[in-house]
Amino acid sequence: QVRTISNGIDLGRFDRADRSRLRAELGLASDEVLIGVVGRLIPLKGHQQLIDALAQLHQQGLTHWRAVFVGGGDLQESLQTAIGAAGLQGRIHLLGVRSDMADVLAALDIFAMPSHHEGLPMALLEAMASSRAVVASAVGSIPEVIRDGQSGLLVGPKDVPALASALRQLITDATLRDALGGQARQTVLEHYSAQRTARSYEALYDEVLG
Repeated sequence: QVRTISNGIDLGRFDRADRSRLRAELGLASDEVLIGVVGRLIPLKGHQQLIDALAQLHQQGLTHWRAVFVGGGDLQESLQTAIGAAGLQGRIHLLGVRSDMADVLAALDIFAMPSHHEGLPMALLEAMASSRAVVASAVGSIPEVIRDGQSGLLVGPKDVPALASALRQLITDATLRDALGGQARQTVLEHYSAQRTARSYEALYDEVLG
């Protein structure tokens, strides 16, 4: 017999975040859309597919965006080379490991998770708690958390054209970003808060002890 209790996060951390710090650090213009991906720089996280999708948008003339990759890993040098080969120097920034994740997420307009495999990613829940519009691969438990078109956009793993299309939607439609971000926050509030997780454990203990 198995009972599943989902991870929960402290939403208060994200209510106190500073949106301006990272944007000032990067020198963003007021109309630039910031896209971010958080995770180790390893193949299964899909960074290369995100570079390819952003390169497509750049080639199509959609240029009022920048992107940040947050995290460290073995692909640091190869991803930097890929960014240069795609002509995206100065548009995609490799930030390494950061200790100010709440502020980083607050600075974003779009959170991307183009992973090939996932479980229930804490980074995804944290981005949703920050009311960010999410585009993510429909892998692992992600489709259980995100309802496509309501609390985020889902695409197939390694599907670069679909990822580019979803990013285009979000970059060009601020109203859609706000709507998806608001529903994402509500989803975490209702199902993935630390308080809800604690209550679920308490209820399970009471049931077993009873």
